[in-house]
Amino acid sequence: MPAGGTLPPQPRRWSRSRPLIFAVIISAIVLLAGIAAAYLEAVAVWTRESNDITSMARLADDPDSLVDGQRSMQLSNYVVATTQIVKHGAEGGSAGCIDRLVDRVGVLLGPNAATNPAIETLCEQKQTVGHIVNESPRLVVLRPRFDERGDHIATEVTVVETEPRPDVLDAALAPSVVVALVALTLIAGLATYLVTVRNQRRYAALWEAASVDGLTGCVRREVFLGTLAGAVAEARSAGGRLSVLVLDLDDLKAINDRHGHAAGDTAIRHVASELRRGLRTNDIVGRLGGDEFAALMTGAPLAEAITAAERVRAAIAATREGADAGVAVTVSIGVAELGAEETAEALMDRADAALYAAKEADRNRVAPSPG
Repeated sequence: MPAGGTLPPQPRRWSRSRPLIFAVIISAIVLLAGIAAAYLEAVAVWTRESNDITSMARLADDPDSLVDGQRSMQLSNYVVATTQIVKHGAEGGSAGCIDRLVDRVGVLLGPNAATNPAIETLCEQKQTVGHIVNESPRLVVLRPRFDERGDHIATEVTVVETEPRPDVLDAALAPSVVVALVALTLIAGLATYLVTVRNQRRYAALWEAASVDGLTGCVRREVFLGTLAGAVAEARSAGGRLSVLVLDLDDLKAINDRHGHAAGDTAIRHVASELRRGLRTNDIVGRLGGDEFAALMTGAPLAEAITAAERVRAAIAATREGADAGVAVTVSIGVAELGAEETAEALMDRADAALYAAKEADRNRVAPSPG
């Protein structure tokens, strides 16, 4: 129990909505974190491949993989190679080759394409393998093609470039990322739900163990007084009414001496049971200690509380001969209604004083406290 004799806050009634809310929140956090991680990873891969596009371009330099026409080839995650055949024939010689290439792909080669050394070298047939013409972010790879006589009749033009930088949506919608995010989100949500439910139940069980009296099932003194203080504050602010009953067994010591402490415990349980049975279902019953009990009747004026107290007293007295093999049990009860500007402590003091008045008046009776 925490210092000062107080208990932790009473747990609210268990509800499925609270674990679900926590599960949704944690799932959303996990989902957003996963999307952010996927995006950062995608940008890192894109940056690495963009910086290494020259090496990527050499992957497209495979004479056996290209055919006439035009096609695209995905070299890596974000690098694409597009190849086309530029036919210029052997009749025009190197000048015809240069003119044809400049006419078809000059826009890809930048300014002064006609004097590009790579084109001149290739068209003069001094270069017989693929050649990277310009630098990133867009590379152009030229490769000569020859006929059966060895004449340079066409040129394969491969454009290697990086796709646009991925955005968050692109990264999140990648199939592998979607599967991973869905699985991770479901696992996180389910785990959060189960942990929250378990913690709720565990806290409720611990609170009940700390707040409920094991012998009688009534709330302990600290809980009752805390509940009373809250009820008094609410009644004073809203102008409501409430009353308290304070009672204890008449001469419990004689029962213990004559029949043993087990019989005394049975008598205490009997009183607690009759007290709860004789009050309303929403009234709070607490065991203050030993054989002393108290009841909080919210919204009840003094007359209603006195009637309830008399009902409890009579029910206990009526079973006195039959309770636990002839053990006689009676109670004395003090009743007090909350007065204007009165504190919870003052209210309990008046109810205690009324209880002692009932005992001094030969016990087994109800004594109200004057307002």
